[in-house]
Amino acid sequence: MHEIEPIAVERELPPLLDKLPLPKPVFAFAVVTALAFAFGAVRAPHAIEMGIKAERGQKALAAGNTEKAVSFLRPVAKDFPSADEVVLNLIDADITEGDLKEAVEYMEKFEGKNVDKETSDRLDTLASRLDAIAKEIQDREAKDAKKPKASGEAKK
Repeated sequence: MHEIEPIAVERELPPLLDKLPLPKPVFAFAVVTALAFAFGAVRAPHAIEMGIKAERGQKALAAGNTEKAVSFLRPVAKDFPSADEVVLNLIDADITEGDLKEAVEYMEKFEGKNVDKETSDRLDTLASRLDAIAKEIQDREAKDAKKPKASGEAKK
């Protein structure tokens, strides 16, 4: 058998990869990714807490405990106003609790906003409840206005 003789290499080999400088776009991408991760890690506990509150608020509403539901849902709706389901649950709880001003303010946030059919239907239902309550209040006020005043009040 013939033995192969090694060839002597007299030229310099390229530097190892770990000694090459990192390309600027790769470095920039790594920095941005690290910052995004750090920002997410800082915000994650708050977002998780709000998610737990939203779930507890929904369960309280389903159980009929609207006061507790409002206490859980209001901070979530404040911090995450685009969370439509949370806001709808809060409107529902506010109407049931009789906090109609708050309910109307949150309803107005949906004005001009594109929503899916399910959200639109739920908004219609909540608006109907508000309208029924408003009509009931107007009827009661009209009835009270027709009642004769007490004799003590008429002399004044």
